[in-house]
Amino acid sequence: MENLMKKLFKSSMKINVMKKEMCVVTMLALLAFQPASKASNLAIFDDSFNLFNGSTQITGPVLSAVWGTFSGGNFTPNQNIYASGGFGYVDTTASAPELQVIINRVDTTQYAAGTQMALAIFNKPDLSNWDNTVAKVVLTDATWTAPSWSLVGNDKDVFFTSATTALLGNFTYSSTGRDTIVMIPEPSSASLIMMSLVSVFAFRRRNKK
Repeated sequence: MENLMKKLFKSSMKINVMKKEMCVVTMLALLAFQPASKASNLAIFDDSFNLFNGSTQITGPVLSAVWGTFSGGNFTPNQNIYASGGFGYVDTTASAPELQVIINRVDTTQYAAGTQMALAIFNKPDLSNWDNTVAKVVLTDATWTAPSWSLVGNDKDVFFTSATTALLGNFTYSSTGRDTIVMIPEPSSASLIMMSLVSVFAFRRRNKK
């Protein structure tokens, strides 16, 4: 059973707010590749997860995640995770390997300020659409909302807290710094994952050509 328990430590997430698009950057510093050296680091130990650097797959203990919205019992991902072009990629620098996940705002009707956002963590290693057949947990928090699109150069920090809830799957908050998520349908290789408290969202804006 211990082999099914996967540990995550501190994570940080950024949302870059743009005039017509919002980048949600989930930085996953992989302790499998380096010792913890930043205030916010993440380690996940699960052989079923893989990260990508361009077209090159990185084998090892990593995680797939995507932002979106939740309604009527269904999670709607904002878009695919791409291997290049800033739509979900891996920075494999020695200091902080990172998975970056972007939410793209295609027009002013999408993700208005205050829109409730949700984060899905998937047991899926490839770059195809994240659909409802894949084992996942979907989390949200009252503070996880789209910011004002006029916000320029400012940051907004939010965290996993006792108010963070699971819309799909299960989330158990712990003040010890390690929280537990359970995916559904339960994946064969990793039903339980330990995740940290700390998540940071930074908001910025720029013009999109």
